Amino acid sequence: MKTYETVVPAGEEHASPRRERPEFAAVREAPSAEAWVERYAAWARLVSERVYPLLGPLVRAGSARDASAAEFLTTIEDEQRLDSTRAMTAFRDAFGLPAGATLERAIEICRTLNSPALYARLISQCAWTPQDYQEWIAGELRAAFLQVNPAA
Repeated sequence: MKTYETVVPAGEEHASPRRERPEFAAVREAPSAEAWVERYAAWARLVSERVYPLLGPLVRAGSARDASAAEFLTTIEDEQRLDSTRAMTAFRDAFGLPAGATLERAIEICRTLNSPALYARLISQCAWTPQDYQEWIAGELRAAFLQVNPAA
């Protein structure tokens, strides 16, 4: 199953890490914090749409019944944390974080927003579209990480 998770987001026959894909490169190369947020939300949607056929049923069924499913989901969570750490570290280094925000908090926000369990709930139980999900993530990232300078 791990190979499937690696291949499916690419839509390719060969495996390549998510961070090496052109869509993620677009996030890294964003010229502004706003562009980063929009590109990251699109990236999260792309990955979620492509892995949902595999992860959705596992997440909905719960992993308590099957040790191998639980191990697989734990691996996915660990990789998601690593991906979120890379993403938010790059965001912080390029654009900074809001006053008082910590990198750890930013990682947890990012990780929560692109959680397979959250995507599964919103798509299967709340009848959201992938576009709804992408727009919501972008809005939440904007609210959490973009500095708002009130008019003087």
